[in-house]
Amino acid sequence: MISEGKNKLNERFLIDYESFSGKIKRPCVFISHHKEDSAACVLVADYLKTAGLHYYFDQEDADLQSVSGNNRDPGRITKRILKGLDESTDVICVMSPKTLTSQWVPFEIGYTYGRKLPTVLTLIGIADHQLPEFLKATGVDIIRGIESMKKYVTDLSSDYQILDEVLERTKTFSDVTDHNLRKILEPGK
Repeated sequence: MISEGKNKLNERFLIDYESFSGKIKRPCVFISHHKEDSAACVLVADYLKTAGLHYYFDQEDADLQSVSGNNRDPGRITKRILKGLDESTDVICVMSPKTLTSQWVPFEIGYTYGRKLPTVLTLIGIADHQLPEFLKATGVDIIRGIESMKKYVTDLSSDYQILDEVLERTKTFSDVTDHNLRKILEPGK
């Protein structure tokens, strides 16, 4: 059975590869967000982790946090973010009204453009017409509500042929996780 996912940036490689074949065993999702949405992103990271998916969440990156705040080093911050993006297989862009003022989210999406198409997860308070043009123009998938989040996890797991294991894990945690995510996600249509 698949083990719980984890924040992979504290390890040498973010992506788990099968020995010798080089095939990716498990995806790693980069969580792109405005820092004021960190509390909501903790719930998103927990959902991914509990489902057995790996993730990169900057608030759990000790090296990044050491060069932020009072010891701010923009060059090292950028290098850590780029490492997270380069070594992740997928990107979730967590959108809220606060994200519209972010400098980092457009940078992260632009950096991955053409290599990884982000999925947009909408928090409460953001409507489709409020999404930035750089996201609308790419034709991204939009997660609205818990059912579309479950579909995202299922589709991603299926892409990496770990679907059966992830479905087994999600059966055991869906009631608790659903409740927590419902508090922050814009309802689905």
